[in-house]
Amino acid sequence: MKKKTNHSKEFEHNTDPLKLGGNLDKEVDPVCICCGVVLKQEFHRDPTTIKSVDHQSFSDGMANRISAGYGSNLDGAIFIIGICDKCARKAIREHKIHVIDVSI
Repeated sequence: MKKKTNHSKEFEHNTDPLKLGGNLDKEVDPVCICCGVVLKQEFHRDPTTIKSVDHQSFSDGMANRISAGYGSNLDGAIFIIGICDKCARKAIREHKIHVIDVSI
């Protein structure tokens, strides 16, 4: 039995676009999860799609796919998440996100 949370209905309502059949070629405009700025491609070769977001470079930010694992109420869902460099640096300083590559 799936456990209910206060945000279950809100999630179901907000994910209607995800129920469109997994169109991986759908164009998306990644935005910063913190400040909402739209992330622009560094080299605008092809449209940003759900399928290609992991392989594209963005000016002053980054975007990638993340997936919810077992134990999450969103288990099995895949999302595109973006964050601008300014917000990422702030989140690193505040220990909200962690760097795993020391080259920055």
